[in-house]
Amino acid sequence: MGFWNDIMRQKAEDWAYMELDADQVPTGVAHEPIAPDAAYVTLTLRSLRIVDVRRGLKRFYGAIHSWSSLSHPDGRVQFQVVTVPAELKNADAKHLDRAIQMDRPILGRVPYRGGGLELELGLFSVVSADLVGPFLTVLESMSMAAGVTFAPVALPFIGPLTDGISLLTGESGALQLEIGLSKQWEPSTGYYAIVRAPRDQIRKENVKVATDQRLVDSSGVAINKYPYVVFSIEATRGRPNWFEIPDLKRAYSQLNAEVQRGRIPDATDAFAAFRRAALTSPDLLFDDAKIIVDKVNARLKETLQGTLTAGADFSPLPPLAEFSPFVDM
Repeated sequence: MGFWNDIMRQKAEDWAYMELDADQVPTGVAHEPIAPDAAYVTLTLRSLRIVDVRRGLKRFYGAIHSWSSLSHPDGRVQFQVVTVPAELKNADAKHLDRAIQMDRPILGRVPYRGGGLELELGLFSVVSADLVGPFLTVLESMSMAAGVTFAPVALPFIGPLTDGISLLTGESGALQLEIGLSKQWEPSTGYYAIVRAPRDQIRKENVKVATDQRLVDSSGVAINKYPYVVFSIEATRGRPNWFEIPDLKRAYSQLNAEVQRGRIPDATDAFAAFRRAALTSPDLLFDDAKIIVDKVNARLKETLQGTLTAGADFSPLPPLAEFSPFVDM
């Protein structure tokens, strides 16, 4: 797992973890297992609540950190997200007791290939200091640049983000964990909640998620005594931005360049490179990659055959997006 698992082990006995049923969430989504190589997985932060647990502080920063890992044929792909909701920046201690609705993906349509999901998700309060706020802003900017969708883009940021969070949670003590989850499991779709409350004081059957994503009790009254985080897991058959996968986009661009030059041997070699990029991509399910490759290959043969005709021009291939493997997209 990640780097703050020791903190989780020390405090987990005081926290409640809930997998909410369909009749407890506004979308009515039930928990269904996600089959390997059959779907793209998305994790989304839905809401969080903070309470005045640090009464000695007049000002503080609130931050969310997540670390997630999924299996890939060559190992595991990792994503990290650091976000500081505007409502939590420099909040006055007199106004900490609030729920915040969010729609923040922390993992975005990544192929699930089996092997389980590893997730560390935490809500932190940050001791306000001259350099802490700007430092968090830098980490948040790096997190946004890394993204939550494409593994090759996220990879270079894993080390710096980990080091940055470790620095804040280390000897400086600037980052204090309020509520969190450290878990490895075979994921299923649905809503999840973690609440900083003894398990015998808040029970799953007595809570639900309201239409505004807040956690409420069975009578609809907001739960305001404890900090909490609500997140959801979704599984989809397609991913709209598949044609923006960096390695795939780059290989297709090279293929297109060779086609326009009319160099059939070079175009053939470029297609082989494109085929490898697609079939080994950590960002595509293998069956989808095969469909893309077959569609591009058919169009390539048609185009190259045209170049053998006297007077034929070297027309470029169409945009990569036209070779979608998803019928409904």
